[in-house]
Amino acid sequence: QALAGHKDPRSMEVYTRVFALDMAATLAVPFTADGRDAAEILRSLPPPG
Repeated sequence: QALAGHKDPRSMEVYTRVFALDMAATLAVPFTADGRDAAEILRSLPPPG
């Protein structure tokens, strides 16, 4: 966290989630679930921290 410049652990969690989604898109990782279902799952996750 310190190396990435994040003082609050919650911001690192958010960054990690966004980075993972970005990498999946960059690598064209195929998903078998409907995109709307995936979006709903992400929205239902509790906020970090």
